[in-house]
Amino acid sequence: MPQTRTPSRGRISKQIIGTPKSSPLAGIEIGVVAADAAGVAAEITAEGRVYCYVRALGMSPTDAVALHRTIKRGVPFSALRKFQDTFKLKRVEVQHLVQMPESTFARRRAQGRLGASESDRLLRMARIFDLAKTTFDGDLTEARGWLSRPQRVLSGATPEEMATTEIGAQEVERALLRIEHGVFA
Repeated sequence: MPQTRTPSRGRISKQIIGTPKSSPLAGIEIGVVAADAAGVAAEITAEGRVYCYVRALGMSPTDAVALHRTIKRGVPFSALRKFQDTFKLKRVEVQHLVQMPESTFARRRAQGRLGASESDRLLRMARIFDLAKTTFDGDLTEARGWLSRPQRVLSGATPEEMATTEIGAQEVERALLRIEHGVFA
């Protein structure tokens, strides 16, 4: 039976499920959920690193190369709807976060697929929202409140607005990791 340790808060702690002796990665812990230096949630499996936050889009976790290919080809429009439902957002909020005008939204809905840049922005937002929800112990209301309020650590900007660029998203992730570790200044 695998040994299990559950983190007391968030996903920064490791959750060790066990390492099968027959694993091709013998000596490497399998089933470890942790954050990397940028705060991206990933699970280490026998197949490699898996990006857990894509579940918020109704997609299966996958490795970086497969995820890159999915982004380049465009994620299904249903992923945008799933993001909206998962995080209880209004359509106009999603359009703002993904930087998608109404005309583009209508066109993508008809096509059934987002463009590469829209897919990339959607996955970035899923990553941020999932990290915030995890940081606040699954409390979506608390996570959404933090994301929508100006934060001193972000020079008074809202995390949602900062996350519209990759560099800004990295700063939001750092702020969330500081909260996770109890460093508020």
